[in-house]
This record gives sequence, structure tokens and C-alpha cells, in this order.
Amino acid sequence: MNLYNIDSRVLNILEQDEDFTKFDKCKSIFILKQLNALDIAEEYKVENIVLFIKNLNSEIDALKAEEDTLKARREEKEHIIKVLKNYLEACMLHNNYSKLETPRYGICLKNSQCVNIVDGIRFFEYARISNKYLLNKTTEIDEETIINDLKNGEEIPGVELIQKHKLLIK
Repeated sequence: MNLYNIDSRVLNILEQDEDFTKFDKCKSIFILKQLNALDIAEEYKVENIVLFIKNLNSEIDALKAEEDTLKARREEKEHIIKVLKNYLEACMLHNNYSKLETPRYGICLKNSQCVNIVDGIRFFEYARISNKYLLNKTTEIDEETIINDLKNGEEIPGVELIQKHKLLIK
């Protein structure tokens, strides 16, 4: 995308290699030497370089806008998938199905458990004292250890174990 007309002599130097990810020091020096060797007025050379930069900036803006558009479209489709999966999961639970298979698809509900912190203050106080449920002395919890301890009958203040279902589509 070119908004500005740039002198072909300057443009040929600046666009020698379209792969600007490999725009290293040696290439930069080579390009600068070629620009210096151009037999045109400095003001004209500077103007063309500035216009080339403006062209690149407009191209960057167009790419960012396209990225935003694609991101919005992706997020919309992810939301539709989430809604439809929730619907399928509800239907399967309502009809007491754990698995459905046909030659074209297979879906199943996988049961899982996760930790639900119902009282963060009590839990984190207990976790710091017991020195057992926090990873690296932070607020990141060791969910696997908590789940195992709750399954084994240990009581952990401020925490409960909840059952979840995850819909798997094959």
C-alpha cells in the first residue's frame, strides 16, 4: 500500500529484500551506503525516506486493523462454540447420556473436580500456616494437592470440591 510516490532510485534501495525480518546490521550498513552514494539532493533523499516510512506506517495501521477484525471474528466464533457446547452438555445431562457416537461424530461428558474457594481469607491464612497449598509462596494455589487432600477426607477451611463436566467432541 503506497500513499506517497517515492523516487524509484530510493525505493529500489529500500525494497531490495521484502523479508525485513532479516534486516540485520550488515544489511542496514549496505543500504545506508547505497543511500549515501545516490547522486540526488539530500533534502530530496530525506523526503523520500520520510515518505517511505509514512507508507510503512500506513501499512502497519492497515495490518493492525485487519488483526483486530480477525480477532473479533475469532472471539465471536469461540463464543458461539461455547454456547453450543453448553447446550449439548445440558441436553446430555438432562437425558442422562454420558456418551453419544455415530459414524460422523462422538461426544462424551468427562467428569472432573475442581477447587472452589468460598472463603479466600480463611483459606489463604490456613495455606500460609500449613505451608502446603501455595506454590512458590504466592497466591497461586496447588489445586491438585487440594483436590487429593479433600478426596482423602482432609478438611481445608474456605475450600470446597465441586463436580464439573467437560464436553469432549471427536
